[in-house]
Parts: sequence; structure tokens; C-alpha cells
Amino acid sequence: MRSKKSLINKDTLRLIEITALILESQGEYSELDLCKYFNGISSQTIRRDANILRSIGVQIHSSKGKYYIYKIPDDVLNNFVNVYLSYNKYETIKAIKLLKKKFGDKTLSIIVKLVKSINNREIIILEYKKTESKEIILKNILPISLIRTARNIYLLGIENDENNIIKIFSFDKIHGIEFTNRKIRVADIPDLTEYFKTVWGIYVSEKISKVVIEFSKDVGENIKDNIYIETQKIYAYKDKYIMEMNVRISNELISWIMGWGGEAKVLEPQELIDLIKIKAEKILENYRLN
Repeated sequence: MRSKKSLINKDTLRLIEITALILESQGEYSELDLCKYFNGISSQTIRRDANILRSIGVQIHSSKGKYYIYKIPDDVLNNFVNVYLSYNKYETIKAIKLLKKKFGDKTLSIIVKLVKSINNREIIILEYKKTESKEIILKNILPISLIRTARNIYLLGIENDENNIIKIFSFDKIHGIEFTNRKIRVADIPDLTEYFKTVWGIYVSEKISKVVIEFSKDVGENIKDNIYIETQKIYAYKDKYIMEMNVRISNELISWIMGWGGEAKVLEPQELIDLIKIKAEKILENYRLN
């Protein structure tokens, strides 16, 4: 079996691991402790790493010979987590063979150019297949992020200067990409951290709704400690649990609720109740025909 070696720079990994150690155990590690932990590297290296962390916004300081981190910006934490996850030698993108089948030897090049376009704020032109008509249309997109799930990769972007609306494009519907190298100045790109606070699934509505769901006691006991979305709140009552959240309604959310069967009941909004009724009626109709 081939050995899977990481291509990530060991200095980068050490920066992340130092941050993790200190955040978990504030005031526990001295310069000497860190030297020993990292197999005898020099004190100068530890001090240099601390300076690098400060330069990217990590508030790392030494007090009485011990290190503390008072703050790490969310964007830095996000980058650190992404980098370290990619260090996982055995993680695979399940759709990689399908992507290679579609884009051939250009697969890696497309990902590289996309990331560069995101970082440089450059417009791209997508050949994109519409779900409804299957027609392939051209879309001018300012790409802002790539996200991946177990089965696919998705491109997040802004279309036609609609600065406050994030659109999501599935890679399996992209039939071609033109990289224009044309930079654009955008005054107000949506904050993805704020955006994902209210996102459940991939394809979501633009409107944020307050959703309230009643669960049976048994189901509530099972889900009360689970993290589904940042805005969730779960309340325990004598014979039931109530879940409240601010969320953009999606098919994934509807499927999740319906998956609990009679153990879950949407109390609000009416829009979501009506959508579930329609789907439930369609399911019943399929079985009435038999």
C-alpha cells in the first residue's frame, strides 16, 4: 500500500499545534516546554513562531514565563482548521472520479485557478446547467468560496453585482469555466460566517425565518446535545422538547424534519408547515396508487 505523505509545510503545522496547545491549556506551557514538545527545536524558533502568530492577529503573550492566547480571530481559526483537516492523509473527496471524468486532466488546474480567482477577486464565466430546463447558460460570477460535502464540491459566488445575495453552484452542473483574470472591486461582500449561521443544507432560501419544532420526549433526549445550526435553542419540558432557530428554509431541513415522522411537529412558520404538508401528500399519493 502506498504511503500517503502530507504536502503541508511542517512549520505551518507547528504554528497550528502551538496555538491549539496554548488555547486548551492557558498558562501551562513555557518556551522550554514547547521546545521539548516539538522534539527539541530551539527557543528562537518558538519565539519566531509566536511573532508570526501575532502578525496574523493571534494575541499570544508570555506572562511569568508561560504562554497565553487572549484572542484568535474567527477567520484565522477557520484557516487553521481547514489546513489541519487537509493534513488528514486518509480523507477523500467521494466525487473525485466524477470530477476527473468531467474535467479530465484539467481537474486540478480548475481548482487551483478557482482558488486564485477567489483570492484575487476575479470574475469567472460559468457554463452552468439549469435544474429545471437542463439548458446550459452562461453566468458571470464573482467567486467567494469553495465548500465541499461528502459527495460534491460547491462554488459560492455573487452573480450580476448582487452584492448581498450569495448563490451556490454545484460542480456537477458546471460544464465549463472561463477565467477572465478581470479583477473587480466589490464594496460589500457578505460575511460567510454570518451567512452560515442561518444555513441548513446547500440550497437555501434568501429569507431567514424563525422555525419552531416540537419533538417527543424520546427524540428530544436524543437531539438535545447535538449541534445542528449556530442559532438553535432547545428547551426541555415535562413531556416534550421545543427547538427554536433562525434559519433559511431548505429541502434538507424539510427532509430532516420529516425523517422524524410523527415524533416532530413544526409549530411555525406557516410557510414551512405548508411545504411539509405538500411533500407528505405527495408521498401518500404515491402509496394510494398501489
